[in-house]
Amino acid sequence: LASERGEPHAATSHRERARAHAEQTGDGEGLAQAVRRLGTLEARAGRPRRAAGAYRAALAALARVTKLRDVSLETALVANLATMESWLGNHEEAARLYRVALERRRDRPIERLNTLAALALLGAMRGERVPGGFFGPLVAEAERVGDPRLRAELAVYRVEELAAEGRLADGERALSVAYTALAELGGVEVVLEAMADVGEALLRARRGERECHAIFERCIDALASAGARYHAARSAREAAMAACWLGDDARVVSFVERAMRLSLEGGFDLGHPPRHVGALVPTALLGSTDSQWRATGLLERAGTLRVSAWLRDEGRSDLATRWAEHRARSVGPGGVALVAFGPNGPRALTGAELDALRADRSIVLLDRVLRRLHRPGAAPRERGRMRLVEPLLAHLAAARPRATSVEQLARAVWRQRPSRSVQVAITTSIARLRRLLGPSLEVRTSGSGERRAYAIDGSAPLWVVEMPGA
Repeated sequence: LASERGEPHAATSHRERARAHAEQTGDGEGLAQAVRRLGTLEARAGRPRRAAGAYRAALAALARVTKLRDVSLETALVANLATMESWLGNHEEAARLYRVALERRRDRPIERLNTLAALALLGAMRGERVPGGFFGPLVAEAERVGDPRLRAELAVYRVEELAAEGRLADGERALSVAYTALAELGGVEVVLEAMADVGEALLRARRGERECHAIFERCIDALASAGARYHAARSAREAAMAACWLGDDARVVSFVERAMRLSLEGGFDLGHPPRHVGALVPTALLGSTDSQWRATGLLERAGTLRVSAWLRDEGRSDLATRWAEHRARSVGPGGVALVAFGPNGPRALTGAELDALRADRSIVLLDRVLRRLHRPGAAPRERGRMRLVEPLLAHLAAARPRATSVEQLARAVWRQRPSRSVQVAITTSIARLRRLLGPSLEVRTSGSGERRAYAIDGSAPLWVVEMPGA
């Protein structure tokens, strides 16, 4: 009750007394409950590392109970710990724990849906994509189970998803679902109300309304004041993306730096899905020294060419050009600014050596700087016809002569798990790659189904040239 009244110090005091009493009386389940609530308080305050420690301690206390344990409490603790692991950037462990919780919640529809929503958020955080989006089916299921709080939260995430895709009419409908659910709750829901308002501001930004920035500022302040630092940081990142859509790079930097400060204070990792790279590029170019360093490090994980492609998809070709020029100027020791994968493995490459490769008509060259594919006896093919084929060929070339499995390609090129739709996309892209390479090189297939793997074979020298970090 003290926590819900906004009295964190009193809440901590009460919970510490509860824990002490449970320890004195040997009440293992009571101790687990008390420690879990301490963990929840730490999570609300945006301290995921301390919260994770509390949840682990609660699970340990529960494991010492000799009688039949409360399975629902144990499952809730597993899910709580999974959330903290995701906040800390330990995504594989978070996904494993969520799947454990999901298996135990098959007969509890609301808790099951909560876990599915958490897995969807984790997938979005990792940059994965599913046809139609993660949250549409979950909102529909929340309507069926009749939980307004869960319906509001899922609808808000759906609004973010739709705003990123530019689907404004669908976004407005999802926002209406969120506000209707909030009205049903009838109480003060600081976090949910602010999240819904952030969704509305995102839709306004997509319509070109610069007044949305005031809404973002108000929501971030409200969340930070309520101690919800994780959600405040997340909202600041969404605000930065909206400012990028509007071409307001100064605001982009301001919002990203605020998100970074909140993340550092709380010790959590927001994750950086592809749609947020546009917010990082202006920060890497224009931010403070510290934020430039952090943003550049995150962008280098994605690679220069992926970043440029995402920026162009968002209509920010100007930013893509500036970023490519910036990376080209980031020359390393000895004047080397390019990386090449050749017949003898990776190596640094000077501009003069690249010119010589481009002039050589006896090799296969994937030039990821000019975005062209050179083949013996054929005119260069522009990247526009190679969308998914370009990163696919680059990955196979880097692995050559080893074969690359379907799962490795799904994660490295498609950034997803090897679902049926991704396997179809891989098969289609491999067929297109074979047509592009013609007789120059062969794409060899081994195995079948999920064990299928591909390797580049043939006598023609194969080179891939790209920018550093690509």
